[in-house]
Amino acid sequence: MTTSQDDRRLAERHNIGVSLKYRLWRAGVSEQHGRSLNISEGGVYFATRASVTKGEIVEVRLKMPEAVTNEPASEWLCPGQVVRVDHFGKINGVGVRFDCYEVAKALGTTTTHWHGSQFLRSDCQPV
Repeated sequence: MTTSQDDRRLAERHNIGVSLKYRLWRAGVSEQHGRSLNISEGGVYFATRASVTKGEIVEVRLKMPEAVTNEPASEWLCPGQVVRVDHFGKINGVGVRFDCYEVAKALGTTTTHWHGSQFLRSDCQPV
């Protein structure tokens, strides 16, 4: 992966389109739909018609492609922060940096991973 000084991403991005659902943590906003434009283990950039503001906290649910993780595709639940919003007419491009992610396993178990140096409980909260 080639990076510049301005590119602070830690994980390789993949230009893969997958359907996703996301929920803004502000009150009264229901689950919305989007489609990824690029994706990595550390975040996603997706297109949506909904209004999203930089700095908002979101929860993204998607089926992470095998091409990104080199493991069979699995359902990920990823809380994170909106770090970028681009406006293209009625479509918004939204960049989300994942704080952590939970991977659904067989029989309803999950494995939690965090992007940082703290250990988190299964609900992605610091211990």
